[in-house]
Amino acid sequence: MNNEHSIHEIFKVADSSSINVSILKDKEGIISEGDNSTNLDIDYSKSLVFNISKQSKLKYKWIKILDKKNNFLKEIPLSFSVEEKENQKQLKASFNTLTVNTVQNFLDYAEKDQAKKQTETYTYLLLNKNNQQKMKLNYHEYGDWFEVEIF
Repeated sequence: MNNEHSIHEIFKVADSSSINVSILKDKEGIISEGDNSTNLDIDYSKSLVFNISKQSKLKYKWIKILDKKNNFLKEIPLSFSVEEKENQKQLKASFNTLTVNTVQNFLDYAEKDQAKKQTETYTYLLLNKNNQQKMKLNYHEYGDWFEVEIF
């Protein structure tokens, strides 16, 4: 469940939706539904739920990952080294492949960072310890919405 392929599949499902969506991921597969997870019959002890608010297809407003008992996923801190370029930040961390925790840390960093509000478009790149791009967030309209790419 918590591997790079699964994360890629979750965002593939999310990209295809033009409305707010909740995506349940467990060992049985991926289920998506409507505009919030309260409609899903969820065994949170075995599942993660990605609640995603969308402006339209491919335009994300926010992403929250929930775990057992509908709580926000407990974040295991991840340290980033940050390199800033024009309208872009590259975040590098000591990991090989994407995990849910890595994605959550990256999303949280970008959400809290104010640089995206200073310019029309801004990009956050997540690189692993081998300098391979793993994820990209492209913010638009001074941080109003963003696109997600999983590599």
